[in-house]
Amino acid sequence: MGFLDATGVTTLVTQLKGVFSALAHKHSASDVTSGTLPVNRGGTGKGTHTSNSVLTGNGTSAVNNVSTASGALYATSSNGAPQFGTLPVGQGGTGKATHTSNALLTGNGTSAVKNVATANGALYATSANGAAQFGTLPVAQGGTGAATHTSNSILTGNGTSAVKNVATANGALYATSANGAAQFGTLPVAQGGTGGTTAADARDNLDAAEDGGASTYTTLYDAEQAITDVAAAVGDVDVTTDGDLQSQVSTLRDSVGYWKIIRAGWIDLGHASSANIDYTVHCSFSSPVTTGQRDMMRVFVCPDSYSNGFTVAVTNLTVNGFDVVCNALDTWGHAGVYMAITHVTQ
Repeated sequence: MGFLDATGVTTLVTQLKGVFSALAHKHSASDVTSGTLPVNRGGTGKGTHTSNSVLTGNGTSAVNNVSTASGALYATSSNGAPQFGTLPVGQGGTGKATHTSNALLTGNGTSAVKNVATANGALYATSANGAAQFGTLPVAQGGTGAATHTSNSILTGNGTSAVKNVATANGALYATSANGAAQFGTLPVAQGGTGGTTAADARDNLDAAEDGGASTYTTLYDAEQAITDVAAAVGDVDVTTDGDLQSQVSTLRDSVGYWKIIRAGWIDLGHASSANIDYTVHCSFSSPVTTGQRDMMRVFVCPDSYSNGFTVAVTNLTVNGFDVVCNALDTWGHAGVYMAITHVTQ
């Protein structure tokens, strides 16, 4: 067996001390009463921290203490220092710590949002990305441009200006020209009305006669004046012989196989006193007749006996109807025309 020299003994003792020291060295946490655990050993590198502060990293140096303040905790860049305060627009906030009560928030680029105070009216803008505002909605933005309207009035366009209020009145709503101002009143003849508020006024304006509506030829029996030269307007039919219209029509009616009365009646031209008559009454067939039927048709007319110089004539016999022209110097009582429409039956 060999023997250790002095160096070997020293080495052995050192190794044995390390083994026995590791096995026997123990400490309680309370035994550690001094020193600060550095960051590279898992500590904070600080022995004290501001109350309620937020700890943030600082590389291998001791952590930072970010004191709290009113607002949100945010940073303005990646790995930037965090801070408390009003959250900016760039970080998803409004950039403002207070807002007007009931105001609407509107964008302002990267600056703090704007507060649009409410007011009576609609919220609108007058241009793309223009400032929003409350008020009476203009026509250009789809409104009327007016904050009040006359009760029951009709609203009409006025270009880009506020709409017009057309107050209602007794009558029809009409205009006298394309894009002309609308108005209420008695509908003129040119706009499809009569231009009158009474039947008499309407007949005067339309140059028309009142239709008595008789539907049977017996109303012709009261005729007292013979027809004179009226047949020439529609054809060569001899009904100008002496006698009243009743006798002549009856003779035609009784001519079996020759003439047949298909319509008879009375046209009432109204009641007047010392008034001239100058009417053209247009009579329309309920449906057009054929040319052949028209050629086989005759219309006989006779004025009543209550007029001075009263003459009547049939003109413009077509497949659609005919005109009765009436003229008299003056009238007293009712003025009217007896009429019979006949047709050849063979």
